[in-house]
Amino acid sequence: LTRVAEYNKIIQDAAAARNIPVADVKGLFDRVTSTAGEQLGPINVNGAFVTGGFFSFDGFHLTDLGYLMMGNEFIKAINASYHTQIPLASITQLFDNNGGFFPDPKPAVTGPVSFSAPNMGMTDEALREITEFWAQPTVRRLRAVGH
Repeated sequence: LTRVAEYNKIIQDAAAARNIPVADVKGLFDRVTSTAGEQLGPINVNGAFVTGGFFSFDGFHLTDLGYLMMGNEFIKAINASYHTQIPLASITQLFDNNGGFFPDPKPAVTGPVSFSAPNMGMTDEALREITEFWAQPTVRRLRAVGH
């Protein structure tokens, strides 16, 4: 975390010297991966593997929703710095165009929504197997080096 803070300081200083806005991507990641997650209407997006909604199944890249949230951080920074009014990317439009998040868009959402297996268009068994596969410990293989 120290190295991340050092890099972020370098980026901030270089951008400030050129009057370039900087999106608070680290702040977004901190909010999403915190215990509370990030609340988007009835949806809680968090960093939980497979079920959090922010990270994709590889546990590293973002989902469409995660990239939308990150893109909105850039829009916020541009709007704040240049006094523009670029609209944020629509989370509603993302869900309307991506049925994988919600199997049936007709019922009204009345409570918190989680990214469970049925909501992600997969069986509970598939979700369990993906989670078990990625939870396996990484085996580090060392090779002998001769001189």
